[in-house]
Amino acid sequence: MNSKSKNMTSNTMPNINVNADPTNTSTTIEFLLSTLVSKMGLKVNQALAFLSNSNVLLIHVIIKGLKGSYKPVISWYEELLLHCKFMVSLFESETEGLTSAIRVLDIVKTGLYSKSTEIANLTMRLMGKIATEMNDIGMSGISWDWLITNNGLQILLKAIEQNKELINENLVSIFFQFARNNLIELFTHSIPSILNKSYIELIIKILEYLKDYKSFRDELVRQGVIVYWINIGCNKGDIVNDDINQRSIALSFLLELWVCFPYVVEGSTEYPDMIMHVLQRAARDKIIGLQIVSIIVLFKLLSNFVVEKSPYALPIYKSLTFALVENYHRAALRELILYNFKEIFNYCASIPISILLDPLFKQIVSSEDTLSTLDLAEFEFFNCIVQHPKLNAGNGVKLLDILAKFYIHVQVFCGCTYRAFFTASNRFKSTKDFYDFVGQLIQVTY
Repeated sequence: MNSKSKNMTSNTMPNINVNADPTNTSTTIEFLLSTLVSKMGLKVNQALAFLSNSNVLLIHVIIKGLKGSYKPVISWYEELLLHCKFMVSLFESETEGLTSAIRVLDIVKTGLYSKSTEIANLTMRLMGKIATEMNDIGMSGISWDWLITNNGLQILLKAIEQNKELINENLVSIFFQFARNNLIELFTHSIPSILNKSYIELIIKILEYLKDYKSFRDELVRQGVIVYWINIGCNKGDIVNDDINQRSIALSFLLELWVCFPYVVEGSTEYPDMIMHVLQRAARDKIIGLQIVSIIVLFKLLSNFVVEKSPYALPIYKSLTFALVENYHRAALRELILYNFKEIFNYCASIPISILLDPLFKQIVSSEDTLSTLDLAEFEFFNCIVQHPKLNAGNGVKLLDILAKFYIHVQVFCGCTYRAFFTASNRFKSTKDFYDFVGQLIQVTY
C-alpha cells in the first residue's frame, strides 16, 4: 500500500455503512475497515488508526487482545475467513492488488505472535485460505514470494517451535498452498536453513497429516521431495559420530517415510536396501539406546508389512531374529524383542514362527547359563507360541524339553512352566516326537 493509503485520515474515509455486508465494499481498505468496525466494535476513526502507521495499533491488539479480551480479535479473524474469497477477489480487481495482498498477509500473520492458541490457529487457517484463493486466480507466485521474502516463513516456523500445538492440518495447508509449485525449494532449502536440527522432527509430525492429503503427497513425490527425505534420513541415521538423539530421530523418520510412501520407497530396490542397511547397523550399535530405537522401528515396519503381505516382511523378520539371538545375554534387549514378537504372533496366525524358533531354541540349549537367566518375558512368550497355529510338533517338543529342564534345574519359577508345558503336551500328545520326548524324560527323571 502506498504512503497515502498508510496515512489515511477521516477526511479520506470512504462512505462505509458499518452495518453493511463487507462484500458490498469495493477496495481492500474498505473491506478491512468495514470488518474492523463491525467485529471489533470500533469507531470509524479508530479503525483508520488501526490501519495507519504500519498497522502498529492493530498488531498490538492482535497480539495482546482488545482491552484484555481476545474475543473481538477472534470474531474479526472469523469474519475474514468467512469472506476470504471476496477479499482476495479485490486483490485481482484493484490497480494496486499486489500491494494489497502483501499488506493483508502482513497484517494476518501477526496472529502467529498471539498468546492465544485459538487466534494462532485461526491465523494459520486464514493464511492457508488466502493462499488457496490466490492460487485460484493466478496469484500463486505472489503468495510464494511473500512467504520467502517477507519473513512469513521465519515467523511461521518460530511460532510452531514455541507452540507445538500449531503443528497440525493448518500448517500442512499453508505449506502446500503457498509453495505448491516450489515444494522442492521449500523442503530442501528454505525450511532446513531456518530449523537445522529440528527439521526432521517437524517433517515427522506433518507426515501424519499427509495421509488424507493426496494432492500434497502427489506433488511431494513428483517434485522429488520424498527421495530427498529418504537420503537425508539414511545419511543422518548412519553417521556414527553424530548426536545420538538426531540419529534416533532419523531412524523414526525412515519408518514414517516407508509407511507413508511405500510406493516410492519400494519403487526402487535401492531405497529399501539403503533403509534396511541403516536400521541393521543401528541395531548392532554399541549404544544400547540406539539399538532399542532401531529394534522398535524394525518391529513397527514388520507389523505393517505383515498386514500388507509385503515381500519386505521376511528380511525384517530375519534381521530381528538375528538381533534376538545375538543379544540373548542382554536382558533388556531380549525382553524387548520377545515382547514385540509375542504381540505380532498374537494377531498374525500366518507368520511362520519356525524362522524364529529354530535359532532361538538352539541358542537356549547351547548355553549352560541360559536356563538360569530365563525370566517372565520368556514364559509369556512361550505361552503365546504354544497356541500359535504354525507351531509344528518338532518345535513344540523342543519347547517341552526346555520347559522340563527349567522345571528340574531352576525351581524358583517352576510354576510359570505349567501352562505352556501342559498346553504343548495336550496339543502334540498324539505325535511320535512327543512319545520320544516322554521316553527320554522318564529316563532322565528315574
